[in-house]
Amino acid sequence: MDIAKTDIRLSVVVPFYNAERHIGDCVHSLMRQSLSGGIEFIFVNDRSTDASEAVLQAVVSSYPQRRDQVTVLRNDINRGSAYSRQRGVDAASGEFVIHCDADDWVDAEMYGTMLRVADSTGADVVCTPYYLEKGKGRCDTVGFPSLDYPQLNDMPLDTLHCSLCNKIIRRSVIVDNGIRFFEGVNCWEDLGLWFRVAVATRRIVIYNRPFYHYRKETTDSLSTERMDRVLADHLAFVDRMGRWFA
Repeated sequence: MDIAKTDIRLSVVVPFYNAERHIGDCVHSLMRQSLSGGIEFIFVNDRSTDASEAVLQAVVSSYPQRRDQVTVLRNDINRGSAYSRQRGVDAASGEFVIHCDADDWVDAEMYGTMLRVADSTGADVVCTPYYLEKGKGRCDTVGFPSLDYPQLNDMPLDTLHCSLCNKIIRRSVIVDNGIRFFEGVNCWEDLGLWFRVAVATRRIVIYNRPFYHYRKETTDSLSTERMDRVLADHLAFVDRMGRWFA
C-alpha cells in the first residue's frame, strides 16, 4: 500500500452530508474516469443521517477495479464543509489534489486530461470551464475571459472563479505554504483557499474545455437564521483573509 501511495498523481476529495439523492451519480462518474491508475478518491462523511454512505458503498462495490483507490473517512460529529475538505486534503497522497461536490458529476476524460495538461506545461494549477446544470435540460457553460496576463499580479483574483472542483492544484503549493481551509467558515470556504493558492502558485494554465457539471437547483429564499449564518461566515472570511495577507 505504501509503495502504491508514492505513485498517486491525483487525489480527489469528496465531502458529503445527506447527499443520498445525488451521490450515486457523482460516484459513478468518478469510478468511470478514463484515468485508470495513479488516482485516489477520498470521501469524507460529515456525519450524514441519511443513506448517503450506503449508496456510496453500493456504487463502489460495482467497480472492483477501483476499490483499493477509495477511502471513506467519517467525522465524529457534523463539522461542516471546511473541516471535511481539510480532512480530505490532509489524507491525500497525490501530486495534485482536486475537489468534487457530492451532488455534481464529471465527464470521464476530466482528470486524465488535466494531468496531461499539467505535465506538458509545468503548471501548478490547471483550470477548466464548467457546466452549470439548471435542471429540466437547461445548461450553461461558465468560462473564462479571453485575456492574457503577463504576471499573476495583473490578473483579478476572481477571473478563474473560486470553485475548487474545476482545478487540479499541485499539493506541494498547499502544503509548503501552510495553506489550510478556515475551519468554521463553511460559506466561501473554497474562495478562502483559492485566493491564497493563486498568490502562492508559480503558473496557472487554463484548458478551455468544460468537464465538470455543477448542479444548481432552485431553492426557496434563505431563512433569517440561515442568512445570519451566511453573513457571519462572510465576515469571518474577510477577517481571516485580512489577517493572512497582513
